[in-house]
Amino acid sequence: MTNSFLKVFSNHKSIPAKVKFIMLVVGVGVIFLVGSIIMTHNEEEHFTQQRISEIAGQLQQDALDAEKEKKDELLSIALTLASNQTMHRGVILGERERPRMIQELNTLSESFREHTDINNLRVHIHDRDGYTVLRTFAPDFHGDDLTAFRSTARRIRDEQRPFTALEPGASAITIRAIAPMIRGPEYIGAVELSAGYGSISRDFKARGERYIALVNDSGLRASQGLANNRKIGPFRALSDTWFCDETFAFADQVDYEHLLKYGYDMTDDFFVTSTPLVGYDGNTLGYHVIGFPMERFDEAFESSNRIINAMLGILIFSIVAVVIATWVAMRFLISPHVREAVSQAKVIADGDFRQEMPVYSTDEFGQLAQEFNRMGEKLSSALHSVNTAIDDLSNNSIAMADTAKGLTDGSESQTSSISELSVAMTEMTSTIEQVAQNIQNSSEHAQSTLQASNDGAKDALDIIRKTEGILSKVKESAEAIESLGASVGKIGEFANVITDIADQTNLLALNAAIEAARAGESGRGFAVVADEVRKLAERTQDSTNQIHKLITELQRQAKYSVTTINQSVEYVEDGNKTAQRAGERLQNISHLSEEQAGMLGEIAVAAQQQSATANQISCTVENIQGITHENAQKAQDVAEYANDLRSISEKLKVQTSYFQLKNASNQNKQLRLK
Repeated sequence: MTNSFLKVFSNHKSIPAKVKFIMLVVGVGVIFLVGSIIMTHNEEEHFTQQRISEIAGQLQQDALDAEKEKKDELLSIALTLASNQTMHRGVILGERERPRMIQELNTLSESFREHTDINNLRVHIHDRDGYTVLRTFAPDFHGDDLTAFRSTARRIRDEQRPFTALEPGASAITIRAIAPMIRGPEYIGAVELSAGYGSISRDFKARGERYIALVNDSGLRASQGLANNRKIGPFRALSDTWFCDETFAFADQVDYEHLLKYGYDMTDDFFVTSTPLVGYDGNTLGYHVIGFPMERFDEAFESSNRIINAMLGILIFSIVAVVIATWVAMRFLISPHVREAVSQAKVIADGDFRQEMPVYSTDEFGQLAQEFNRMGEKLSSALHSVNTAIDDLSNNSIAMADTAKGLTDGSESQTSSISELSVAMTEMTSTIEQVAQNIQNSSEHAQSTLQASNDGAKDALDIIRKTEGILSKVKESAEAIESLGASVGKIGEFANVITDIADQTNLLALNAAIEAARAGESGRGFAVVADEVRKLAERTQDSTNQIHKLITELQRQAKYSVTTINQSVEYVEDGNKTAQRAGERLQNISHLSEEQAGMLGEIAVAAQQQSATANQISCTVENIQGITHENAQKAQDVAEYANDLRSISEKLKVQTSYFQLKNASNQNKQLRLK
């Protein structure tokens, strides 16, 4: 049932945690109260049944004790009469002593009536053989053999020891007490006293209780003379004269079916129970029926009812006190800290790391506040580092763009020079051809050829210098791009730091959730805080992933730029070597031109060689021109990559500008102190 309450509360997300917790406490208290009432009711029922059993058992025992007391009293009188010498003489002498025996018994009966509860003493004298000597209730009927139809007469004759018994007769069922008469060592007869249950009923009535003895079918079969007695329920009264009208009225109100089934019954005035009326031979001849006044019966339960009501009152008061104490604890001890933590989490979630959560204690709430502050400081420090790296990236991208622009300008200048060289080489080739064709005019044009070769050498030297300048710029671009790649790698390291912090934040949220689960319902506020921390960590993780993607793209483009520039370096170096070779050949042409005057005989061969060399130089110059154009294009690509890096750095700045950070110097000082 408690789980059902929890599910109901969890489905109402708009209900404050404090209200949910108090509702839960109240619900559990109500459940506990209902359970306690049910348990108390069950215990009350159990106590009632137990108390009923105790009262019934006590009443039954009272009836049996009264019966035993009656038997003991009769046996005591029987023993007294058995020692009376008049009784001895009457048994021994017989008929002539009968008047004296009757007179003696009348005198003793009167004395017993005055000093005991026995009002009608019935005496029966046996002789040694079990024959009747005298019956006070039928003086003229004697001489009959009692052993022929009574087992108690046979027992006293055989055992010669006193005993009591409930034995049915032809017209009654009475308590019998039989004592042997011993004269010297000889058994001479027995004294038998019989009495009913009238005195027992009177004793119970004197205490405000009721008692009646009833006969069942078994008793009626044993004593058929009782069949005409008063009918009470399914039974007959043991006697119509032993019990008063009030007792009969009590007996008529009893539900005997309920009495025999459950062991008790209740009338308007009496609590009723019964116990078997057991005969001498062990058969149940009827029942002792006892009534206990309902006023006294109810009094027996008043104290227990007062205790139960007091317990319920204390229980209700305790539940109310617990609810009030819970409300006070939530209102003044838990809710302020939870609200403070939620407010701080919202501030951090909005990107403001400048605020610190106040620490009021060293308990779990204080530790939570300290961890919040430490998390904010670490995130702020990491973001400061990221901002610094972004600034470095932006500066490096600007420098790389400037370098690429310079490289582009150099390539354009080199292209222009190579174009001029190409024109010069074309002219030189034409001149060489004219020299070959006009060998006769070679002398006249020797100086022109020498001048042209010198100009070609100068141009070649100029190409070599410009090519070396291009090579230097390209190498500087390569170094700048490599430095940019290193800076991007540092940014990756800072992004990894942010990732680690986000992972630690997730771990902190998990620990907070575990602590909230351990605290049970009182820690539900921790779960809210842990969820806010987890959301913050997820947002930080998302931003870090975006940074990682941008950094990966930067590293890829930087690597591609470095590779491209390295290739450009190789091409420029090849062009430089080609230009050097062209310069050397132009110098050879110059030497040949100087020696032209003296080597006119060899001018044809030299002209052919010069023509071939000029063609080769022309091809080389064309190659250099293509390489230079390609370098210019790649320099433009480098410039575009630099612009991309700058754009990425601007995006990173926009991403990190969401966060409001503490002053970097103050934060570093706080971290060093910690």
